[in-house]
Amino acid sequence: MTTTTKSRSSRKPANPPPRPSEPAEMDQDRPSQDRQAMIAEAAFFIAESRGFMPGQEFDDWLAAERMLERQQDSGVY
Repeated sequence: MTTTTKSRSSRKPANPPPRPSEPAEMDQDRPSQDRQAMIAEAAFFIAESRGFMPGQEFDDWLAAERMLERQQDSGVY
């Protein structure tokens, strides 16, 4: 009795794991992440200056955005 066996090389390879992103791709969102972190920090200090009273978080965030935009426009950034 003769048996036929398939060679492993004829099998289709499993899908390889995705390659890590290239460094340039990873840094693409860096400026927006930095900006968001700066806004968050500024909003924290605005909230601190008013005693962290609840209900004004969104206004604090918007004020921090405006403050950073003004700094950026004036070159203080």
